[in-house]
Parts: sequence; structure tokens; C-alpha cells
Amino acid sequence: MDDSVDRVIQVKNTGKDTALFKRMRKKLFIAFNKIMDATIDLDNNSTIRDEIPKITTLGLNYIKEKLKRPGIENEKYLAEIEEIYSNIDKNKADARKTNAESRQLEFDQRLKEFITIIKFSKAFCLGQENKESWIFTKEIEAFLEVVNEIEIQNKLIVPK
Repeated sequence: MDDSVDRVIQVKNTGKDTALFKRMRKKLFIAFNKIMDATIDLDNNSTIRDEIPKITTLGLNYIKEKLKRPGIENEKYLAEIEEIYSNIDKNKADARKTNAESRQLEFDQRLKEFITIIKFSKAFCLGQENKESWIFTKEIEAFLEVVNEIEIQNKLIVPK
């Protein structure tokens, strides 16, 4: 038989007393072989020597599967983490959008209030008949035209 197939365990030891080991070596191997040839499974009449390769194969397969699993579990965890970060980024984007819309609404409201005050000022100045009021009224009209143009451009750029 091939030595690599026959030998399950190879012992290379001389111990402290080489002469004693040489005398005991044959007895040691006979005892070892008796242990290896002992019947372990009475139903199948199999020996320890027969079962060791099976146990080794089962053990190796179990370890291989165990080693594969953390990779799969790690990929699962990484996917979950990526999803969490993706949701965080989406939530941040939604928050920025909501904040921008809120700021736009506040700006629009303040602009309406300001325009109302300006129009009241214009109405107040129309009742007076002096040159300063007339110039101020013209400046207010020019300002309101600019505001109106800005509102038109905003409606074209950002639909509400």
C-alpha cells in the first residue's frame, strides 16, 4: 500500500533515551495499530481506522461551511449598513428639500408683507402733492416692477 494513504498519524520521536525508544518502538506501533483496528461501530463493523477519514471529512466540511457563513453574514450586514446609510442620505436630502421649501414659503410671505407695506406707502404718498412724494411714488413703482419680474422668473424656475 501507498504510505500516504496507510498512515493517519506519523510519529517521529526518539525520546530522552534513544536505545530504549528503539526497543519499545515495535511494541508502541503494535499497540497503536490495535487501537486503530478496534471496532467502534458494531452495527457496521467499522474500526477507528475506518472512521477517522469520515470524521475528518465531516469536520473539514463543517469548518468550510462555517467559514463560508461569516462571509455571507458579513455581506448581509454590509448590505444592511449600506441601506441604512442610503436611508440617512435620502432623509438628509428630504430634510434639505423641506427646509428649502419652508425658507421659500417664509420668503414669499415676508415679500408679500413688504409689498403690502410699500403699496400702502405709495397710496399714502399719492394723497400728497409735493415733488418728493411724486419721486418716492415713482421709485416705489420701479421697485414693484422689479419685484414683479423676480416673481415671474421664480415661477418659471421653481414651480409651486
